[in-house]
Amino acid sequence: MVFYTDGLGLEELAFIRLGFKVFKLLVLDGEKKWVQTKDPNVLGGGALLLDDNTSTYVPASDLLGCHPNFMYFVDCCVPGYTHLAGVCLSPYEVDIFHLRDGSFQ
Repeated sequence: MVFYTDGLGLEELAFIRLGFKVFKLLVLDGEKKWVQTKDPNVLGGGALLLDDNTSTYVPASDLLGCHPNFMYFVDCCVPGYTHLAGVCLSPYEVDIFHLRDGSFQ
């Protein structure tokens, strides 16, 4: 999540979702290296659950309604702030990022 201020007052501050950069850890000849990937199947059919302090990988089939190769994340909406798409209805919203096409739901 990125703050977009551009001279706006606190009451006008908005959140803009730009996207995610996804990396995978490669181990070659004992050397570890993080490499950015655009592979939509990088999660191997699982899902990634993210919040401010943790990340958890789960097989998508273990959670009812969970889709494979999606990232579910907590979108914190601070009172007084709004999303560009509209007003925040709750302090925490769960949003979804589709690895296949880079879109949000």
